Amino acid sequence: MLKNIFILTLAFSLTIGGVAHASPLATLLQQCQSLTLSPIEYRSDLSPLANAIAVERADLGLRNLNDGLNYAQKKFSQLFNQDQANQVLACQMKLTDYRQQRLVQLNQAPWQSALQQSQDPQLQQLALRWQWLARQQLPKPTQLSLIASQTEFQHRLNLPSQSISLERAQCMVDERTRIGLKDVSRYLMKQSDADCRQRIWHAYQSRGGYAAQTALSRYQVELQHLSEQSFYPDVASYLLRDNLLSTPKQVADYLDISASYHSQAIPPWDLGWTLRQIGAPSLAFDSKQLAQSVFTQLGLSIDKIDENYWRVWQDKRLLGQINWQQSPKQIDHLTVRQGVLGSQFGVSELVTPAQLTNARQQQRLVESLALAIKNLAAGSRFYLNNRYVIERDGQRLASHWLKAQFPPQQALPQQVAEAQQQWQNYRARVALATFQAPSQRVNPVDAFNQRFANPLVGGGSDIRFSGLVVQGANLYQSLWQHDMGLWLEQLRQQNCLTQDQLFDVLFVNESGLTAKRQLQQLLGNQSPFELTKRMLNEIYHTRAVTDHCQL
Repeated sequence: MLKNIFILTLAFSLTIGGVAHASPLATLLQQCQSLTLSPIEYRSDLSPLANAIAVERADLGLRNLNDGLNYAQKKFSQLFNQDQANQVLACQMKLTDYRQQRLVQLNQAPWQSALQQSQDPQLQQLALRWQWLARQQLPKPTQLSLIASQTEFQHRLNLPSQSISLERAQCMVDERTRIGLKDVSRYLMKQSDADCRQRIWHAYQSRGGYAAQTALSRYQVELQHLSEQSFYPDVASYLLRDNLLSTPKQVADYLDISASYHSQAIPPWDLGWTLRQIGAPSLAFDSKQLAQSVFTQLGLSIDKIDENYWRVWQDKRLLGQINWQQSPKQIDHLTVRQGVLGSQFGVSELVTPAQLTNARQQQRLVESLALAIKNLAAGSRFYLNNRYVIERDGQRLASHWLKAQFPPQQALPQQVAEAQQQWQNYRARVALATFQAPSQRVNPVDAFNQRFANPLVGGGSDIRFSGLVVQGANLYQSLWQHDMGLWLEQLRQQNCLTQDQLFDVLFVNESGLTAKRQLQQLLGNQSPFELTKRMLNEIYHTRAVTDHCQL
């Protein structure tokens, strides 16, 4: 069955267009209909390793099928008819039920005790992932209610019928008296009056009105019930519970300290106007040429089946295959099959334009390449160890380290880049406060004025954005991982860490270590927050190399 599922998912990766996609999908759905959950039983006459491998063999087909369906849905869902869409949903629900049933079995004795007491770190990490995945499970009514509130909030934010009055604000730049939400960024680039830019920017940030606020409040209440059931003092503590920075205070301190290094930045309503005056940098870079540079830097070699199908090797180990798909604008990574050492090679698909034309595209492709390589290079013999990082703020450390090695050829001006970072920082601070206890919440106007050169006039408590319900208190993660990637690359350039060492820990991770253990292996036995303070200090202050290397 594993071989059949791989052939089917690979067929998806070779397919472009609406005609060829139907046959592989139909076969996957047939496989799903006939799929049963293989029985397992802990055998005391076998070692913990042998028992864990038996579970891996029993469930790998299910996991491959799930990856195949996710790939098909992400790439071809717009081509599905209603019946196909319903069948895919029904299959995914069936697979979810099977996974939940299995987790109930595996989180009981003797499975947990046997693996935790083993001397094999891969087995210890596998037991941790069984526990972690079980903690993520919510009752179906709760899941549906949270999804409904999230969807309603995002829908209210982006209603096409919403518009902003220019006439009332006395900020017309042409004959139009109103503009739609999609035209705001273009307007801010053209409007020469700074007061008008701020008024229209604020009108955009407060979009959605009462209906959006009601949906957000409902979402907060639902999460509050979950946090109380789990005995957390507030929602933010509940959402951060498994992170490297695992308390609201640690996240708030990180954001505030980081922001202090970029104080008095250009306010967000002036970003577009400033960039237009300076001129946005442009570049012309071949996507596959950049990929080849990345592989060479990481010590990987490529065996090209043809221009669009590359086999990736590390020394004599075949990691797997990367399939290229050209797209006019989209840049993305899709997992076709997860690499599992000793069981199956990984297969990844990279979607990208042939030519990159700006810095954002270049960074996005490097990030997608990192995800693809991590899928292929993962060195554990267990799917779950390779697939999941327990700490949400540690999930993309490899990607951010690689992006730090390949900065944009034509980067944004420093004042613009710092202003963008401050805006991300501010949004993360607001998102954190949204889910903290009222007594702990920062005043959004004060937080804004501490970060930007121009004060926020006219209130700021009604700023709304989709990240409030998508990432919530976890919105800081990309900033933190960006800083950690910069620090790791800085240490590599100073010969404190080696290229091979970083690749082995962040990409291969043979033992399936948690992100906390990975960082301790690289940087020493300190808590994540102590490492965070060191990171900020060393990124933004020049110190002697000998100090840096005291890991």
